[in-house]
Amino acid sequence: LRLGILVHHRGLRKYLSAASNLFDAKHSRATLLSLETIQKATANVGIGAGAGGIIEVTWEISGVLMLPWRPKVKPWSGWTRYHLDEDGLVAFHEEGWDISTIQAFVDTILPEVGERIWGGNEQIEAA
Repeated sequence: LRLGILVHHRGLRKYLSAASNLFDAKHSRATLLSLETIQKATANVGIGAGAGGIIEVTWEISGVLMLPWRPKVKPWSGWTRYHLDEDGLVAFHEEGWDISTIQAFVDTILPEVGERIWGGNEQIEAA
């Protein structure tokens, strides 16, 4: 799995707004494949870096991005780890994808080029 692009959001409202405005809800889907809680982290992890445990989810997404040219995202999967602080709040998260960052970028910015390199988006309905 490849590590995804790092994006910083402070606060639940900003995080939810960014996440909910990324995909067109009518033409996209997100499937939760698994959810696992990992108990308290080991002693070598500092405060705010998983001291309260870790929640790990695996997922699959596909659909249409909310960009002016409405690029289609073929199905791909990944994982997200939510690191909890000592109060049980999310201190930070990390994620990885089963496609490379360059493939995600090219498929979004230049979908015709991505289609020629990695295959088509025939599984996704047109917007």
